[in-house]
Amino acid sequence: MSSKGSRGPSAPRVVSVSARNPGTAGACTVDDFENNFYNVPKISITNGSELMSFFNEKICPGLNASDIDWEKRVLALKHLRSIVLCEAYLLPEFLDKILPNLELPLEKAIKDLRSQVVREAAYTIALYCKEMGAKMFRIVDLMFQPAISVVQSSAKVMSSSATILFTYVTKYVRNHKLIQKVSLTMTHKSREIRRSGAVMTKTILENWDDSEVFKEIGSICDAVFKAINDADPEVREQGRSCFYVLEEKYKDEAEKIFKMLDPSKKRSLNGGLATSSSSRSIVDAISASKPNTASSIRSNAYARATSEIDTTSARRAMITSKYGSSTRPPLLGKSSLTQRNSAGTLASRKNNINTLTKTSQGLPSTSQPNSRSGSPKSLMRNFNRMKVSETPKVALSSKVTKISSRPGVGLSAVPFELDNDARMESAAFMDAINKCNTLSDKREALTALRQILEHGRPLVNLDIDKAFQCLWKLYKESQNRPTSELMGALDVLFKKYNDYLVTHLNEIYPRILMKMANDTQPMLRSAHLKLLEQVKKLFSAKDRFASLTAYLQNPLHSPHVKAKQLLLKEYAEIIPYLDSQTLRGTAAFVPSFLKILHILESKLLNLDAAALSELINIHLTPQQRQRVLNFINKTKVSMSPLKTRQENVIGQVKDYVNSTSNYNSPYTNGRERSYDNNAPTSTSSTCSNLDYDTSKFFYNNAIEFKHDVEEQNRIITIIQAELMPDNDSIHKSHAAKALEVLTKDKCFTLWDTHFGSTLMLLIQNLSADDDNLVTNVACALKELISKEHNRLGEYYAYLIKSFISVKRRSDRIHKALDNCSDAMAKFLPAPTLIETLIPHLKVDDPEQLTNALKLLGKVFEYIPLSEAIPYLSRVCPYVVECIGHTTSSVRRGTIICMVSIINKCGRSKVDQYLVKFDRSQIRLLEVYLEKSQPK
Repeated sequence: MSSKGSRGPSAPRVVSVSARNPGTAGACTVDDFENNFYNVPKISITNGSELMSFFNEKICPGLNASDIDWEKRVLALKHLRSIVLCEAYLLPEFLDKILPNLELPLEKAIKDLRSQVVREAAYTIALYCKEMGAKMFRIVDLMFQPAISVVQSSAKVMSSSATILFTYVTKYVRNHKLIQKVSLTMTHKSREIRRSGAVMTKTILENWDDSEVFKEIGSICDAVFKAINDADPEVREQGRSCFYVLEEKYKDEAEKIFKMLDPSKKRSLNGGLATSSSSRSIVDAISASKPNTASSIRSNAYARATSEIDTTSARRAMITSKYGSSTRPPLLGKSSLTQRNSAGTLASRKNNINTLTKTSQGLPSTSQPNSRSGSPKSLMRNFNRMKVSETPKVALSSKVTKISSRPGVGLSAVPFELDNDARMESAAFMDAINKCNTLSDKREALTALRQILEHGRPLVNLDIDKAFQCLWKLYKESQNRPTSELMGALDVLFKKYNDYLVTHLNEIYPRILMKMANDTQPMLRSAHLKLLEQVKKLFSAKDRFASLTAYLQNPLHSPHVKAKQLLLKEYAEIIPYLDSQTLRGTAAFVPSFLKILHILESKLLNLDAAALSELINIHLTPQQRQRVLNFINKTKVSMSPLKTRQENVIGQVKDYVNSTSNYNSPYTNGRERSYDNNAPTSTSSTCSNLDYDTSKFFYNNAIEFKHDVEEQNRIITIIQAELMPDNDSIHKSHAAKALEVLTKDKCFTLWDTHFGSTLMLLIQNLSADDDNLVTNVACALKELISKEHNRLGEYYAYLIKSFISVKRRSDRIHKALDNCSDAMAKFLPAPTLIETLIPHLKVDDPEQLTNALKLLGKVFEYIPLSEAIPYLSRVCPYVVECIGHTTSSVRRGTIICMVSIINKCGRSKVDQYLVKFDRSQIRLLEVYLEKSQPK
């Protein structure tokens, strides 16, 4: 009798630890965490200097130790917990100097290959989360993705440590941004991560305040819904637990989730809900209508529904059961495109014991020789044997466009290889771009994008534009120091595609200078300076000079003092690299020269005129040089009135342009040369004329302008004359822009005389056909409302009626009108706005309805809650009527308005007015409510 047969029928079955049954050996528990929080070396720290000395001598070397010295890293992590034990973490030096330096070491420790290091890192982070709460969000945000990947580790110590760590994180680090990350885990392909996400969702619902949960209630409900419908039984069980907690605290939200579930899921939830809940009543009503199944539902409330059984998996298990568990091949996932040979062999695998055994042992399977004539290996061999004359013409013609579409790729490459690789790279490129635009932690996506730019195939112009727009947007919007991944990606992009990026240099070069001027910290400036040096190295002096002059001559740019100093410095550095012909051949040179004269003229900057003389000393003739220096010295010494000084500037520059328009300087880099009669003439006269026509609306110095009543009268008279309805001047938009700048600077003191006439002119120009004019008028109107809203008493009704009649023809107008409506809602009395807007909700014009609904939504964003609730009964019936309008923009405006009202007053007070919304409209409203929550 065999040993197997000698076992008694009651002997316990031995269960081996495998991927399907990981067991609990070595797993951490919550008690392990609590016991090891304070099972650390005892230290004594009484002041900040001792704390910094201990951190620099004991902790830093250990955290930065090599992979071999993992015991030092473990000891350093214990020392970090010792700081909490002696309460040294309460010292200000810890928050200011030590905690920011722990972000990268703790992130590195949580994804270490040593399970002991991961476990100690989990102990340490959990303790700090417990003691410091929301102050740990920055570290939690950085280590969330690496730690969530550890949850699915096969090492039980690591996976259990990460799982318990997240319970501490979600219990104590209460920041609404964390809910979004938790919600994303419910879409992960790993069931272990989805289980952890469900546990975190339940922890948040049980421990967080209602104010924090309501900020992301949409994400919470989405996570609970996905957990209930998950394919894994444990996740579904956790999802039901989450639903019960949600039903106790937020009954309305649980009701919505319950209504969206299918009958089998409702039956599974039936036993755990409260008897008094409306959801339970619904299920009881359904059960009562089906007496033949009522008893089975009650007796098997938590049984698995039939619809949850995967019939395909069951059928596959029955077919393969005859081979036994010892020879059963492992399940294979979807093969990658890069592994074509092994992907092609899956279909040709034979169902015999030898093949299955080899596959289960990890040996690669290969096709039989010549088993597939169309396999990649056969095609490669046949392609190499062919002569050029024997190559099929059809195959060449079908792939020639794909081969030639990528620069630098020749016809010697295999066509199908090229096609697949190109598609793979294109997909990876777009995936990296999308993740950079959507994810909060963009470092991995930026690293992937850099690898594609550096080692991938050359990009076409459209893809270069996409990469630049993505990376440059991140650079412009960065408030802190740009990350090394972002700067590295920009560096590779500039190096590899600088020839094409010349078209974007007008945006790149001045922006870097403005960032350097705005960021005063040395570390921030060093990052911008490094990028600036790279730009200087890659782009020619001629291109940089053209971008700099284009920025300087633009009257809409008004940089501050430090920015002006940097602009002058860069201007001075570029000039020596240009000859006279290139200098005067640049169209924007003279207007930028005029702007520099204005900068040097300002007594506030205290700049020396000799700086300008060094710029032009070797590029102008002696007569021109003397004329310019005399002009500079005269304007710096004698401070004439602004009007006279501006006329002198314009007159002198016009004379200078006329004298040099057909003149070629005999000087190049300080040395005399022969005249070149074929040199191109300057085109600066047209640019200077344009600058002359528009400069009459602007002033030089805000402080001097504020005390010069004559100059104020002159400029406001010119602006009003330009904005007259019967005036067809092409400079109307410039006049509106000048009025916006004048109002923003708060330097105009004659509003008592000119406010009413100026406001009426702006309102009349809102109906103009020029998009630029309407945009600038809306911007000027926004500034006028923000700065002088106390003067609008008698103009409210006319202003609102004219505003909601404006047609949103372009995105620029749309954005300007939204900013203007935001200012109106913020500064004008809310009751007056609501009373004026209610009659306009009854009109049929779609443009007026859309503008009125959006403005009403803005009003409810700023109105106090005590004032908003009494208006619900008057406003909501008219707003919900618009949901049935035939124009989509009106329906969208209705949704936006209702979102603002719900966010202000609460969903429970508005639900009674939503009866006219159908199911799709309710779902759309919930989507907009979710998007409106702060990130």
